[in-house]
Amino acid sequence: MPLVSSKTGSKQTARQIEALQAVQEALYQEAKRLRLKKRFSQNFLVNPNDIAAIVKALNASEQDNIVEIGPGSGFLTREILKTGCNLLAIDVDPRMIAYLKESLLTKHPNLQIQHHDILKFDLNNIEWPKFQVVGNLPYNITTPIVFKLIGELSQSTYPLREKISQITLLVQKEVAERLASGPNHPQYNALSISVQYWYEVKIIHNLPASHFYPKPKVDSALVQLIPRLEPRRLAQHSKTLSKIIRAAFSQRRKTIQNTLIHGSIADSRDKAEALLSEAGILPSQRAQEISIEQFEALTDAYLQRQPDNA
Repeated sequence: MPLVSSKTGSKQTARQIEALQAVQEALYQEAKRLRLKKRFSQNFLVNPNDIAAIVKALNASEQDNIVEIGPGSGFLTREILKTGCNLLAIDVDPRMIAYLKESLLTKHPNLQIQHHDILKFDLNNIEWPKFQVVGNLPYNITTPIVFKLIGELSQSTYPLREKISQITLLVQKEVAERLASGPNHPQYNALSISVQYWYEVKIIHNLPASHFYPKPKVDSALVQLIPRLEPRRLAQHSKTLSKIIRAAFSQRRKTIQNTLIHGSIADSRDKAEALLSEAGILPSQRAQEISIEQFEALTDAYLQRQPDNA
C-alpha cells in the first residue's frame, strides 16, 4: 500500500502524516471492497493530500455549481460537498450510482446524482447558467471528453464555453503536458493549440500512479482550463485556422512548406513560401516549432488571398 508523501506538505508533523496515512488506508480498503470493473477504466484517487488539492483548485463556495464527471466511489465528492456548493455527479457505472445514493444522497440536499454516459449526456440541458466541471477522467476517453466540454477549434461559437466557468481534470500526465505545452515541446501538437486557443491551461501538480487504486500503468496530472477573458483575434475565422493547423500537423516530419502543399492550402512551392514569408515563418520550420500567434498570422495571409475572404 503506497504511503502519503510528506513532500505534498513539507510542514506536516509526524502525527499529521500518520493521520493522513490512516485516511489513505481507509480509502484504499473501501475502493478494494467495491470490486471495480475493468470496462469502466476506473482508477480511484485514494491520496487525501491530492483530493484536498483538487478541492482547493475549485475554490468553491455555497454560490457555486459544480458538475463532477465520474465520481465513482465518491471520495472526492464528499470533500467537494463540504464547500457547500451545489453538486451534480454523473457516472456511467450503475453500481457506483447505487453506492453514491446509499452513502451520500440523503445526507446532502445540495447533491444530485445521475446515471449517464458523459459522452452521450447533453450538458446544455443543465439548468444552471454557470457551472464548473471537475473529474478524474478515464484515460481512454480523455480527449473526447475534453472536446465535448470546450468544443472543436473550428467551432467559433459553442454554448458550453459560455456556461462552463472552469474545468479541473485529473488526466494522464502525458495528456496534461500535451494540453499545456507550447512550441518546441515534445508534446506540442494540434490538440495543444485547439485547447489553448480558447482556454488558459495550467498544470497544478503531478500525481504518481501509486496514489490510485487500482494502480494505473502511468502517472497522472491535475490540469485546469480557464476560459480566456478576451477571445483570440481570429476567433470568427477559427474554421479556416483549424484547416491550416490540421494540414500543418498532418505530417509532423515534413516542413511547413510541404505540409501546406500536401494539405491543399497552397498549390505550389512559390505560393507556400509567399504565405509563410508574410507570416514570418521559415519554410524549413516544422509545425511543432510554430506558435499559435504565427498560425494566426499564416491564416491572415491565407484569408487575404481568398476571393470571398472566407
